[in-house]
Amino acid sequence: MQRIFLCAMMMTGMAVILGSSPALAHTTFKKELGKKYTTMKISCSACHVDKKPKSQRNDFGKLFDKEFKGKDISATFKSKKGEEKKKYEKEVMIPAFTVALKKIQKLKNKDGQTYDVLIKSGTMPGITKKEEITGQAE
Repeated sequence: MQRIFLCAMMMTGMAVILGSSPALAHTTFKKELGKKYTTMKISCSACHVDKKPKSQRNDFGKLFDKEFKGKDISATFKSKKGEEKKKYEKEVMIPAFTVALKKIQKLKNKDGQTYDVLIKSGTMPGITKKEEITGQAE
């Protein structure tokens, strides 16, 4: 009976891992957001639900997911190696992120504030002012 339970648990775990959609979060996107908002510290929870699988996005992350829908950015990025990967990142990922961010910055959350204002104020999950963390602007 214990073996059956153990096998069932292992199979469930594998199904969750293999069946979950790949997260579109890349260090590239986090870095690019940080370049656009230089006084802010950006963490993964800017787009993802904190302490949950990366496939679970918050409202801000869902907006990027919608913009990237059908573009297979993550799958293509993962399939590339070496210089091809760097080239894809520079020529495809960063421009796609920049276009999406420009659209999303203008959108309003459920409280009527633009995401640009929310990011700059550090009131979004996963985004804080650098002064609050280090004691000085970087």
